[in-house]
Amino acid sequence: MKKQVTVYAVLIGQILFNISYAGWKQTGPEGGTVRALAVSGVNVFAGTEYGGVYML
Repeated sequence: MKKQVTVYAVLIGQILFNISYAGWKQTGPEGGTVRALAVSGVNVFAGTEYGGVYML
């Protein structure tokens, strides 16, 4: 049981590391506060207060 919990903890840690390693890539001018999110296929876009568009 203890070994199973350790395996799950390692897997969850690896998943969280992979998610946090992904970064946003700026695809427009500098923005500000994120005001909108959109999804197109596998891409996630964040629209900002001052016109910036970022893609994950």
